[in-house]
Amino acid sequence: MSWDAISQQQQVTVAGQVVTSRISSRADAPTDYDTVVVVNPTTGAQDVTLPDGGTWTKTFDGRGITTDDRTASPAAVTVFRVVRRS
Repeated sequence: MSWDAISQQQQVTVAGQVVTSRISSRADAPTDYDTVVVVNPTTGAQDVTLPDGGTWTKTFDGRGITTDDRTASPAAVTVFRVVRRS
Protein backbone atom coordinates (compact mmCIF):
# COMPACT_ATOMS: atom_id res chain seq x y z
CA MET A 1 0.00 0.00 0.00
CA SER A 2 1.36 3.42 -0.91
CA TRP A 3 1.52 6.51 1.29
CA ASP A 4 -1.00 8.20 -1.03
CA ALA A 5 -3.49 5.39 -0.41
CA ILE A 6 -2.92 5.53 3.33
CA SER A 7 -3.20 9.30 3.53
CA GLN A 8 -6.56 9.21 1.72
CA GLN A 9 -7.97 6.90 4.42
CA GLN A 10 -7.12 9.05 7.43
CA GLN A 11 -7.81 12.47 8.86
CA VAL A 12 -5.39 14.02 11.34
CA THR A 13 -6.22 16.97 13.58
CA VAL A 14 -4.08 18.79 16.11
CA ALA A 15 -5.52 20.71 19.07
CA GLY A 16 -2.69 22.20 21.09
CA GLN A 17 -0.44 19.23 21.88
CA VAL A 18 -3.11 16.57 21.32
CA VAL A 19 -3.01 14.74 17.97
CA THR A 20 -6.06 12.78 16.79
CA SER A 21 -6.02 10.42 13.81
CA ARG A 22 -9.25 9.01 12.36
CA ILE A 23 -8.55 5.96 10.18
CA SER A 24 -10.68 3.95 7.75
CA SER A 25 -9.75 0.36 6.98
CA ARG A 26 -11.79 0.50 3.77
CA ALA A 27 -10.24 1.90 0.60
CA ASP A 28 -13.72 1.99 -0.98
CA ALA A 29 -15.00 4.19 1.90
CA PRO A 30 -12.03 6.34 2.91
CA THR A 31 -14.04 8.59 5.27
CA ASP A 32 -15.92 5.75 6.98
CA TYR A 33 -13.59 5.83 9.98
CA ASP A 34 -13.45 2.74 12.19
CA THR A 35 -10.37 3.52 14.30
CA VAL A 36 -9.47 6.65 16.24
CA VAL A 37 -6.01 7.06 17.76
CA VAL A 38 -5.35 9.93 20.17
CA VAL A 39 -1.84 10.93 21.26
CA ASN A 40 -2.19 12.99 24.41
CA PRO A 41 1.13 14.17 25.87
CA THR A 42 -0.57 16.53 28.33
CA THR A 43 -1.09 15.93 32.05
CA GLY A 44 -4.90 15.96 31.82
CA ALA A 45 -7.48 13.67 30.25
CA GLN A 46 -8.99 14.93 26.98
CA ASP A 47 -12.57 14.44 25.81
CA VAL A 48 -12.71 12.79 22.37
CA THR A 49 -15.40 13.36 19.75
CA LEU A 50 -15.91 10.09 17.88
CA PRO A 51 -17.48 9.87 14.41
CA ASP A 52 -21.22 9.27 14.16
CA GLY A 53 -22.67 6.08 12.76
CA GLY A 54 -21.53 3.39 15.15
CA THR A 55 -20.98 2.13 18.66
CA TRP A 56 -17.45 2.87 19.81
CA THR A 57 -15.35 1.26 22.51
CA LYS A 58 -12.01 2.22 23.97
CA THR A 59 -9.61 -0.57 23.01
CA PHE A 60 -6.75 0.46 25.27
CA ASP A 61 -5.16 3.43 26.91
CA GLY A 62 -2.09 4.30 28.95
CA ARG A 63 -3.26 2.12 31.82
CA GLY A 64 -3.71 -0.87 29.53
CA ILE A 65 -7.38 -1.20 30.48
CA THR A 66 -10.54 -0.63 28.56
CA THR A 67 -13.48 1.41 29.76
CA ASP A 68 -16.51 2.69 27.92
CA ASP A 69 -15.78 6.38 28.09
CA ARG A 70 -14.71 8.93 25.53
CA THR A 71 -11.60 10.34 27.10
CA ALA A 72 -7.98 10.12 26.06
CA SER A 73 -5.79 9.32 29.04
CA PRO A 74 -3.09 11.81 30.02
CA ALA A 75 0.49 11.18 28.86
CA ALA A 76 -0.66 8.23 26.72
CA VAL A 77 -1.87 6.92 23.40
CA THR A 78 -5.54 5.92 23.45
CA VAL A 79 -7.22 3.82 20.74
CA PHE A 80 -10.97 3.62 20.02
CA ARG A 81 -12.59 1.14 17.60
CA VAL A 82 -16.09 1.01 16.17
CA VAL A 83 -17.72 -2.26 17.23
CA ARG A 84 -21.06 -1.92 15.48
CA ARG A 85 -22.31 0.29 12.67
CA SER A 86 -25.71 1.87 13.10
